[in-house]
Amino acid sequence: MGSDRTGIGRRRRHAGPVAGLVAAAVGSSLWNLRGVLDEWSTAVPTRLDNRFQAWVIHWVQGALMGEHPLYDAATFAPAHGTLTFSDHLIGLALVLLPLRWLGLSPAAVFNTAIVLGVVLDALAGYALGYVLVRRRSAAVVCGAVFALGPVPWLATMHLNLVWRPGLALVVALGWVLADRAGGRHRWPGLPGDRALLAGLAAVVAWQGLVSFFYAVFVLIVATVAVAVRWRDLGSGRRRVAGAVVVGTALSAWSYVPYLTTRREQSGFEWELEDVAFLRAAPHIVEEANVVWGGWLGRPLFGPDGFHAFPGLVVIALVVAGLALARSWRRREGSGAVPLVGVGLALVGAMGALGPGWGRTTGWTPYALAFRFVPGFSAIRASGRFVLIVLLGLAVVAAVAVAEVAARIEDRDGGEREIRPAGRARIAGALAALVVAGLVVEGAARPRDVTPAAPRPVDVALAEADGPGGVVYLPVGFDGLGDFDAQEAFVVRSARHDRRIVNGFAGFYPESARVLADRLTGLPDDVSLDCLAAHDIAFVVVTDRVGPHSPWADLLDPDAAGPLVLVGSFDGELLYRVPDRDVPAGTCPLPAVR
Repeated sequence: MGSDRTGIGRRRRHAGPVAGLVAAAVGSSLWNLRGVLDEWSTAVPTRLDNRFQAWVIHWVQGALMGEHPLYDAATFAPAHGTLTFSDHLIGLALVLLPLRWLGLSPAAVFNTAIVLGVVLDALAGYALGYVLVRRRSAAVVCGAVFALGPVPWLATMHLNLVWRPGLALVVALGWVLADRAGGRHRWPGLPGDRALLAGLAAVVAWQGLVSFFYAVFVLIVATVAVAVRWRDLGSGRRRVAGAVVVGTALSAWSYVPYLTTRREQSGFEWELEDVAFLRAAPHIVEEANVVWGGWLGRPLFGPDGFHAFPGLVVIALVVAGLALARSWRRREGSGAVPLVGVGLALVGAMGALGPGWGRTTGWTPYALAFRFVPGFSAIRASGRFVLIVLLGLAVVAAVAVAEVAARIEDRDGGEREIRPAGRARIAGALAALVVAGLVVEGAARPRDVTPAAPRPVDVALAEADGPGGVVYLPVGFDGLGDFDAQEAFVVRSARHDRRIVNGFAGFYPESARVLADRLTGLPDDVSLDCLAAHDIAFVVVTDRVGPHSPWADLLDPDAAGPLVLVGSFDGELLYRVPDRDVPAGTCPLPAVR
């Protein structure tokens, strides 16, 4: 009974700080998403990528429920394995399945996932902070630095960048196992070592299933944590390494199809010079940032790099943490906590440098790994290593707050003695002040709101009889306007899940460009033969087709023959491709089996 009461009391002590941190995470996210609140189910923030990621999650969830294949996604028909042209997001799709079961649209799933991701990052950071320093105020700060502020909000431009709790949890789980192995702390309220090792493997696997770069990142943070606690782990090093290897293997299967795509598709691999602009830029922020955008702001999608200015609150905490690290070591008898924070930040910074500048170009750790480590070139955006830097900075910030709290507790008695309850309130107030500062520095003007809902013609396609794919016009892959249109068509196709000639991805197959060029002659025989040869049964003339478009004639159904008009739906025309007997091998396309 006593142990039960102790456990309940322990949980109650965390309830207040955790609730406050969650409230800050939710409130900050919803404030920054205020532009899309009244269109939660029909639109997403930002112009590019988010509609596509909403569709990817929808497609993968359908595959997980057995509705269609996984990797042979609907886009870029008739190419195969098209899910491998970008991150598969399997880990995200899996945990967000309940939202789909509740009936949320792809846009609503995406928008809700932004808020949930920020909350989970904050909770994972809290768990890490408490494991490392065993102070709730410091844990709150650790979670806040990891989840709030200019850099964490910038990460919401891609959903997979938001969902990174595994980075913090891998370090936390390894730390607990090291504490037990070294006899420093028994952690009686937590499960046994076997359960923790299983949890470590599960976290590594899940985070690796979110995105390929996370599969690399979890290995990096685990290696840093193990290196710092090497002596304490002792023989437990093999068990921790085994759990990490098992977790890696449980996610590695999902990337095997990418090897097939790499072998079959020319241009699938990037060159080092092509990704230089994706390195971290610690002197800039998103131009929408309320506090710093006027001085340091740059466009969200631009050539300046990953906006990595962390804000003055984080800088001040890190400076204080470094200054107090020696005092922490004397007090705790170990410098492992500040060391792991600094180690993570430094390792992350080396990756975030990307290919380098000037004479260092091509010789940075990232550049060498890109050139010589098989598969590493898949991490095109070196600026994403800032997420590891952020984790390290969160740990150093927790050290700063914990050391300040300890000094408050160590004050001599006398007339000005502070009682224990008062000390806790002071530490809590300090943590609240830090959280408030991070929320303010992370505040942003609303991003562009982009429609991500089906149109009436998409509903008609879902209800149409017979199989066959679709081509939405205009179709093309040569400019920003083309990419914007193709992404819009991709997310609209979630309503019917038919294969579409259109596509949006990190890689564009040559077959897509060749087929798009051949279809500029619609409705001529060459174009119709191509559609028939590749089982494309419908043509949608969208409201993006203008009078000077190659498909302008299709705006008039009388001039569209032999295409058969199915109907007009809110200004968009739906045609059916007539049945045609075409010889085998008609309209060959590169790398299409």
